Amino acid sequence: MDRRGRQVSSNIVSDKHKGSVREQGFGEDRSRKEYFSSLQKGDRVYVSDIYLSDASGRLCITVSGSTFDRKGDRLAVALDLNLEGLLRV
Repeated sequence: MDRRGRQVSSNIVSDKHKGSVREQGFGEDRSRKEYFSSLQKGDRVYVSDIYLSDASGRLCITVSGSTFDRKGDRLAVALDLNLEGLLRV
C-alpha cells in the first residue's frame, strides 16, 4: 500500500489457493484498516486478532509492516495468514 493506504498491486495468492481466494484488490483504499493505520501511527509491525477473511472465507490473521520502495517512499505490506494452514505446519 502506498502512503495514503491505496493498494498498489492485486492480491497475491499461492497456487494452492487460486480460485478459492479473491485475487483483485489493486487500487482499493485500505487507509481505514487497522493493519495500515497502526503503521501510520508508528507501530513497526501489526498482528491482528483472528477473524473471518472476506477474501477466502477462512479464519486468518493479518500481519503488516513497513518497507521502502526504490525512491525511498514508505510502503506498507500486509499478509493474510490462513490459520488452518498454520496449524498443519
